[in-house]
Amino acid sequence: MREKASAMRTGRLLGVMELKGEAESAKLARGFVSEKLGGAHPALDDVTLLVSEVVTNAVVHSDSRNGGKIILALADCHELHPRGRSGCGW
Repeated sequence: MREKASAMRTGRLLGVMELKGEAESAKLARGFVSEKLGGAHPALDDVTLLVSEVVTNAVVHSDSRNGGKIILALADCHELHPRGRSGCGW
């Protein structure tokens, strides 16, 4: 069972970015997503929104705002299809 679950979560790593814990980091993260996914990616808008929210939350609610760092890793998993009754494959 563990191997099957792991296979469902595998994607292609597109890049990793280190960000400062400051408001400007959300904008930089959005640019990173756009650059790595490309304008034609079917999930570009959704991923950009989610990454922006997560980075903003990290800045606001973590010690990153006190000189720490945020590490953003982006993987392309759009070809993996969710499974199960809830629509989620996890």
